Amino acid sequence: MIKRAIILILILAGLYWTINQFRDGNDASKETGKKVEVTKPKTKVSDKTAEVEKSETKQEQAATDKEIEKGSETVDKKETDATEKEETAKEAAALNTDEKASTVTDKAVTTEKPVTTEKEKTITKEPVKPVVTAPVETVKTYVPPVKKVVTVPNRETNIKVYIYDNGIDISQKEIPSGTVNFEVVNSGRFSHEFVIGGVKNFGKVNPRTTSNFTIKLRSGEFEVFSDRRDDRERGLSDFIEVVR
Repeated sequence: MIKRAIILILILAGLYWTINQFRDGNDASKETGKKVEVTKPKTKVSDKTAEVEKSETKQEQAATDKEIEKGSETVDKKETDATEKEETAKEAAALNTDEKASTVTDKAVTTEKPVTTEKEKTITKEPVKPVVTAPVETVKTYVPPVKKVVTVPNRETNIKVYIYDNGIDISQKEIPSGTVNFEVVNSGRFSHEFVIGGVKNFGKVNPRTTSNFTIKLRSGEFEVFSDRRDDRERGLSDFIEVVR
């Protein structure tokens, strides 16, 4: 137990001594630390300022580069604008010269017009030309003449005709229009024909024979004869009249 107590005492004494030494060292270090602390912030501030200055210089360089680029662009724009203005000015000048020339020529033309008096005007008036109208061709349409339709009444008449070698005999010379039945008797020794002039030649009638002929006749006067050799000269001719 004693040994333990001695050891504790020694430990406590050592601790006390170390504490005192630590205190003394802290006091000395405080004085030196103040100087160190004063210098240390200076180094930190200087580093920060250097970094700030570097960043500011970078920003300034970037700004200057941008301004240089903008300046070059503005210079280019100004040059292009100047060239365009020059071209437009040249074109305007050319147009003005053309307009002036045209106005001068117009004035010259107007000045060259001769002055005419009222008398000359009246003399130089051209006569009024008559309006010539072309004749209108009229197309003539052919209209065929209207044929008269002669209606023959639906009635029948019987007539006897006797033919001789030197004459002809008709039973009725005034005949109503319509259907007529002719009974032709050749009483001569020679054959003869039976003809109604302008109507029909009924043909030959042999001697001692009788022939019947039927036809429709309209109103008018007709010759009945024989057209064989010289029968008409011998008297084989007579007339009938057809009435309505």
